[in-house]
Amino acid sequence: MMKNSVLFFLWLLLAVSCTSSQDELYAELDKAVDERAVYIQKKEERIRNLQQQITPDISLEAKYHLYNRIFEENLAYKADSAQKVVAILSDIAREIGKTEYLNDVAINKSSLLSTSGVFDKAEAILSGLDKRSFTNANYRHYYESFRWLYITWNAYLRVEENLPEYQDKVTAYSDSMLTVVPPSDTDYHYWLGEHYWNGKQYKEAEEEYLKGIRKMSPLSRRYASITCSLAFVYHEQGQWDEFERYMILSAIADQKIPLKENLAMQEIAAYLTLKNDIARANKYLLCALEDAVFYNNRLRLTQIARKFPDVVGRYQMHEKSVRHMQTLVMVIMCLLAILMCVFAYYIWRHNRVLRAQRKIRIQLNADLKQLNEELQTANLQLKHTNHIREQYVSLFIELCAAYIDKYNKLLKQVERKVKLHQEEDILSVLHQNRLKDTDTKEFFLNFDKAFLTLYPTFVDEFNQLLYPDKQIVLKKGELLSNELRMMALVRLGVKDTQKISTLLFYSPQTIYNYRSSMKNRAIDKENLEKNIESISDVLMERPSQPQHR
Repeated sequence: MMKNSVLFFLWLLLAVSCTSSQDELYAELDKAVDERAVYIQKKEERIRNLQQQITPDISLEAKYHLYNRIFEENLAYKADSAQKVVAILSDIAREIGKTEYLNDVAINKSSLLSTSGVFDKAEAILSGLDKRSFTNANYRHYYESFRWLYITWNAYLRVEENLPEYQDKVTAYSDSMLTVVPPSDTDYHYWLGEHYWNGKQYKEAEEEYLKGIRKMSPLSRRYASITCSLAFVYHEQGQWDEFERYMILSAIADQKIPLKENLAMQEIAAYLTLKNDIARANKYLLCALEDAVFYNNRLRLTQIARKFPDVVGRYQMHEKSVRHMQTLVMVIMCLLAILMCVFAYYIWRHNRVLRAQRKIRIQLNADLKQLNEELQTANLQLKHTNHIREQYVSLFIELCAAYIDKYNKLLKQVERKVKLHQEEDILSVLHQNRLKDTDTKEFFLNFDKAFLTLYPTFVDEFNQLLYPDKQIVLKKGELLSNELRMMALVRLGVKDTQKISTLLFYSPQTIYNYRSSMKNRAIDKENLEKNIESISDVLMERPSQPQHR
């Protein structure tokens, strides 16, 4: 009995210690997120210092190495800047005439294209290099770039039948790194761990990753990668506390370096969603989204778009639960206030001592004042919660608008190249990325359902703003018409004609005509859109669903 009690106490002590450790790591990560601007400023200062060292009197060799360091700073930080630097490096390498430098620049260009999601061009560049001229450093760079290409390509496609093909290539190039990285190198443990990971030898991979971590700086890009890899090893073994710990360490490194091409933050957000820590998951996912937009990373934006609806949905459910709890608390507080009044009246009736009566009245007044303040605070919190909800719905719409706009711009660019008879490289990309009618209909259907869930009486209330003979009558089976859909976007705060035209796949002139038509049908033309903004939602009242006529 005594032995069992001691074991239970030790287990409890260990559990409390692990929880405390995780809380400290989350506190450090939250601090790093709050100080993102400081880390970005330091990063920009390092880049400026390198640029200031490039003067007209330095040699081409020195200039090449300085620009190469600038490229490394920007590779996982800012894609546009990295593209400009790699173009300069290409010119310098050609002027110097060293094959080693020319190879290195080509591999850098390929790595940047892979990170930016231009996989076919990245593969073509690497495949076109003559390996007979490679130095050991070239081989090392070459194998790592090829491995990164297939990792990102595989993650972007997420097509099951392609998984074995790409995974085999990732494994092959990871193993090739072991032939060019000496055991004395700090990175050797990372690549050996990758070898074991690819072979599903998780215990051996764990040992090598831990050896590497002990030798690496916590502010290095490799440290961010190896901690993330170790977290996935623990994930496969079901060791969730260790998975969480090392994924947080990876995210902290990403923020402090800083790296805008990162994975750890969105993985933590997904994990916290499963743990029902919705507020923190939402914060981290938005942070990951900001990084992906900052870098202009197609892969990370796609991954976040897949996670975003689930996190936002759970966040809204969480907020709804909080509001219900606040309502319950307010009811209880009101009942308590009534009881307090009854109790005060009872004391007043049964206590004839004036001094006691006065003390009771003072105490009662103080309690009522505090209750009133708490009710006011709760009311402000409810208003703030509603405001947050609308912000996130608007954010989701903004994300859709930006994504569709980029998508259509890509198609236009590709079609221009097809007209220039460059079909062999890009025609397949055009057909794979073309937005289909079924996708558009599905987008509209999902939007209509989501919007009417939030604003179930929108159709009836909007028709009340129009003349009786000019009201909108929906067709059978139709949730929203094009005019109503445009007005729905206005209700959500999307007023920009260009954004509305992008979301509804119409020209800006058509949207302008729709708006003019709606104003002409409105009873109050001047304040139509302002009146639309006052249409109530499901959180303010719960009427029956609108009837389609």
